[in-house]
Amino acid sequence: MPRMQITSMYIAWGNGPEHLLPDTLAAVYNDGSVPMITWEPWRSRFGHSIDGLGQEQKVLSLIPTGIFDSYLERFADQVKALNRPLFLRFAHEADNPAYPWSPSGGNTPDEFKAAWQYVHTLFQRRGAINAIWVWNPWKASNAETWFPGKAYVDWLGVTILNYGPAHGGNEWYAFEKLYAPFHRLPLFRSGLPVMVAEMGSAADAGNQSRWLSDAFRDISLLFPEIHAQVFFNTAHDTNVPPGDSSRYIDWTIRQPMPVLTALNNYPRLHGPVAAIASISQITTSSTAVHHLLPDSIRGLLYQKGEEWFGNRHVLTRRETASDMQQMQQLGVNTIRRYGPGVYDRNVLAEAGSHGIRVHYGFWLPDVTDMDKDSSSLTRMQASILRTVAGRRSDTVITAWHLGNNAWQELSQYHFKPALLYQQQRYLQWLEGLAAAIKAADPSRVVTTDLHMYPGLPESMPWLRLQLPAIDAFGVEATGDTSGLSRLLAGNFPCFINRMPVSAFAKLPPTPAFLTNWQDLENRNFVSFDGLTDLQGRYKKDLHLLTGLWSHSPAQAPLPKVKILRPSRTTLPGSQLTYNALVSTGNGWRFTVPDTDRLRFEWYLVQTDGYGNPFRIQQVGEGWSLTLRVPEQPMHYWLYLEAAKDGSVSTDFSSLHTPLF
Repeated sequence: MPRMQITSMYIAWGNGPEHLLPDTLAAVYNDGSVPMITWEPWRSRFGHSIDGLGQEQKVLSLIPTGIFDSYLERFADQVKALNRPLFLRFAHEADNPAYPWSPSGGNTPDEFKAAWQYVHTLFQRRGAINAIWVWNPWKASNAETWFPGKAYVDWLGVTILNYGPAHGGNEWYAFEKLYAPFHRLPLFRSGLPVMVAEMGSAADAGNQSRWLSDAFRDISLLFPEIHAQVFFNTAHDTNVPPGDSSRYIDWTIRQPMPVLTALNNYPRLHGPVAAIASISQITTSSTAVHHLLPDSIRGLLYQKGEEWFGNRHVLTRRETASDMQQMQQLGVNTIRRYGPGVYDRNVLAEAGSHGIRVHYGFWLPDVTDMDKDSSSLTRMQASILRTVAGRRSDTVITAWHLGNNAWQELSQYHFKPALLYQQQRYLQWLEGLAAAIKAADPSRVVTTDLHMYPGLPESMPWLRLQLPAIDAFGVEATGDTSGLSRLLAGNFPCFINRMPVSAFAKLPPTPAFLTNWQDLENRNFVSFDGLTDLQGRYKKDLHLLTGLWSHSPAQAPLPKVKILRPSRTTLPGSQLTYNALVSTGNGWRFTVPDTDRLRFEWYLVQTDGYGNPFRIQQVGEGWSLTLRVPEQPMHYWLYLEAAKDGSVSTDFSSLHTPLF
């Protein structure tokens, strides 16, 4: 058959050269294909080099002990040295009793997940970022139980084989029927690309060409999550079903030309065969001088008045001075301000007069494709360098920050291997920008941001090598913080770039820019992550942060409040009544006006199709609200503020009462 874009190979664990990557991979790449290694963790093939490994039992529980590390490290280093993408289908079909890494070998789902994560982490630590991890369950009913986590998987794999009546299949099963149970799983519609890693119909099952032609049609029309299919084109498959007297099964495609003709009818399923280029990486240490970021940073984001037109706040010197004074009393010594903007002069002057340093930031453009967006990045770089040249004499500025780093966000628009090339091109641009900033202003720190994910600590050595002009990395830890303690304890220049105050309070002293000083509102954007609300009143987190940073007794926050929704259907145009509840510490009650002395304010918040708020309107006051439900109520929230003595307690709610 003509060459395909993925070439499948099988390698068993063990000693000897046959258990490592073969020299033939160079020919695979030159032929325009990406190799896929199905990597099988057999115990017994290590011979006597590892004591007690003669039996094929409990291999998965042994992997995290480090007993196989010398083999794993050698294999990972081989993968890294390829400098090209390689699909790695590790421990495939771990729920299939035909394999000893399944329950038949004494292995459990938890042991599989721990082993997978251990091997994946080892590869990251060794810098083998070009490995593309393919997780392949056997049965759909077991998939969610054996899934090792989205942070550790690049592709979902499935085995779709029609054995036919001759090999225990009882009947001829169409592709659609075999794959449908996987398609129904939320995991298989979660955004991860799906690969049919073994696809075929036995040569003696009958109607082989029609089976494959129908499969191409179904993949194209019914299963958009499938982005690759690999023919299981072997003539001697010895893994025969129980009760089958055959010595082997022949899966070879008997009539290739009709199959390829059928494939060409569906453009989404095939593409041109192109050379697989090296992933261009920086592999030598930079001679640039690294500046240390102060470890005493107690910082907030100060974006008030960022877009002056249509903005709630006019950032006069008086208002800026008032904000700086309050932040100074809180213990803030540094602010992050993204620019350039019309209020830069006021902000820099008032920050300086209050002894507050400025970490001046540039919000980089969103990037979806490095080919399409390269011109906007070029323009942004020129604008940044003009600002650096114009502001480098401002002594209140202590660092330059490159925000909205798109290196991770590119995964929303591409999957590997294309993602590897997109990300590497972006890192090269980012490194060039950072180096140009340092050339224009050699005395200041240059930083950028990263989103926290479990594998980030292991990826940091490689990432630092790619970005030698970056002095420190700001970690946005607003979601999964697994691995954050390892990252902060490691030998990496990191600081918190954004994090809930309650989570930050549990960390040891750490330099941080935690959140916004104030909620923001302009003509097309509303945010609620400030320490103060739109009116400047103090929220609960500000009181908590006072105790952490100012080392003075924190004022007790107001009691929590909650919106009680009506148990009625939410229909546009109907009138529904919502009530405010006040926390008692172990329950909820209606407010007692003479005792609570809380002023309740109700706001209707409109969101776009992605759930982002862009408009806010006050719709009532008091302990209850009767609201006429707007059109498209799913695009609205209710926002409640309970105010007293310059502080507020807040709550959000959808307009409807969930039915589950």
